[in-house]
Amino acid sequence: MPASCDPRIQAVIAAYPPGLRKDLLRVRGLIDEAAESAGIGAPVETMKWGQPAYMPSRPRIGTTVRIDAFGS
Repeated sequence: MPASCDPRIQAVIAAYPPGLRKDLLRVRGLIDEAAESAGIGAPVETMKWGQPAYMPSRPRIGTTVRIDAFGS
């Protein structure tokens, strides 16, 4: 998945410690790979409840996935 253009998402990801940031970026990539392999197109990246969120680009095709870390 390409780097986010949304400065809010960039700021959230940049705030994590390097190791955790790497893990979250890997999860972000897995979300993109899963959408591609399912043939539903690239997910739309947005913010939901202060967390990076990835939702299908077409309606009624899946659900939004939010990524974050707690207690780190």
